[in-house]
Amino acid sequence: MLGLIPIIFCSLVFAAAISDLVTMRIPNWLSIAIAALFFFYFALSSAPLSDLLGHALGGTVVFLVCFTLFALGWIGGGDAKLMSSMSLWFGWSPDLLSFLTWTALSGLALTVALLLFRALPVLPLGLGKASWIARLHDRKTGVPYGVAIAAGGLVVVYQNFPNLIAI
Repeated sequence: MLGLIPIIFCSLVFAAAISDLVTMRIPNWLSIAIAALFFFYFALSSAPLSDLLGHALGGTVVFLVCFTLFALGWIGGGDAKLMSSMSLWFGWSPDLLSFLTWTALSGLALTVALLLFRALPVLPLGLGKASWIARLHDRKTGVPYGVAIAAGGLVVVYQNFPNLIAI
């Protein structure tokens, strides 16, 4: 059973990235499912209950920062919720810093790629027929940062999922 949890986690994160890329929205149920999956995984693990505090602290600090950024209009609500729910998995640990770093680097790469894409005067090969691609090409559209959040999280999970919570 525990072996399926990384697959479910990665599937949920991937679904959030695809949703943000295509619709510029991350459904609440995905962030809720990621957080709920963490608590389910933790309950099945052999980690001491005291470890839950570190995970809650990481998730709470990221939530407070993201909520502030959302209130300032700098990030979307879906991005804030996705960052917060994924941060539960990393806790107050070097993994959280790694997640934030990989997310920032992925966000930079995504933003540069979108700027280059949006510099094209016309979409090649009829790509504009797909409404989501045309929306991404529009310079007034924001950046689907859920893609970067997912990439950052998936890199860290790939590097050390078994170490996130002792089993």
